[in-house]
Amino acid sequence: MEYQYLIDVNDQRNWHFPIVNAEANGNVWEEARTIHFPVGRDSLMRVTDSVFHPQPTAHCHYHREACEIFFWSMAPFDFYSGGKVAEVEPGCITLHRPYEPHGFGFHDISRKLGFFHRMDMTLEDGTCSALLREKRPDARKDPDFPKDGPVMPDIIRAEDPVDWQRVRWQEMDCVRHISRPLAVERFDGVTMKMLIARWETAGVKEIWAAEMEKGFTACSNPYPLKTEMLYVTEGEVKFTVYDDTFIAHKECIVKLPKYGEYRIEALSDAVVYDVNGQTEWFSFFRSRSSIRTTDPARLADPEAMRELKRRHGCEIRTIGRNA
Repeated sequence: MEYQYLIDVNDQRNWHFPIVNAEANGNVWEEARTIHFPVGRDSLMRVTDSVFHPQPTAHCHYHREACEIFFWSMAPFDFYSGGKVAEVEPGCITLHRPYEPHGFGFHDISRKLGFFHRMDMTLEDGTCSALLREKRPDARKDPDFPKDGPVMPDIIRAEDPVDWQRVRWQEMDCVRHISRPLAVERFDGVTMKMLIARWETAGVKEIWAAEMEKGFTACSNPYPLKTEMLYVTEGEVKFTVYDDTFIAHKECIVKLPKYGEYRIEALSDAVVYDVNGQTEWFSFFRSRSSIRTTDPARLADPEAMRELKRRHGCEIRTIGRNA
């Protein structure tokens, strides 16, 4: 059977159900497409890609359950959240938690890759929405069309911001950047940086970046117990899963299937984000640090380390460097 390990975000064959959002006057402000549909109880691994056109309206809204994590590129934009507004730079990440009104104002073409959880939009939802656009293209102009989005009911319109305080993006808690991590762990060939903590996502996930040096390698357990999703933002990385080998480059998503043993090799200096975020990296690193201080002999005990990794859902068996 075929399994899509590699998803190139720029390959139009990976764009599902593309839509165009426009103002009442017809001006287009967003071109969006689904890259991956959600799975599981928390609707993890839902991914969308959007290109935004210049528009002054913030389109402020909030979510009752959903959490969004957006990776931004192309051009600066105004970001509204928590009573503040700041110009956010490409390369930043924004976090949108339940009941946090937020919106965006764009001066130039900008782009975001969005990772969601607890915002359930199934393949059936996408299919029905696409069918509606094909069969009734003017349906949304119909007075009888539901006002609370039938496809995505957890988008609640908020009033547009008035007199929100303008600040630097560094002063906004929900804007993150790899240069300002919440935690850092260094190993030979890789630096791990936490950008979003598990306590910020109701315990569902945490986001870490792995800054890999050329030649860094990592190998999984023989039968990993969860599906991983990684996002490459810099460099080239070679993956081997089962007997399949492929290379991921900038703006590629990699999906590593449950039970599939894998190997990772950085072919250049690279940055790779764990965007599914199911490994309890923060707790694992804190536990490892405590053991190093209180009982260093345990670090050399393979069985003790296997148990520690199992406890925190870490599927990495070994790391190293190619000669």
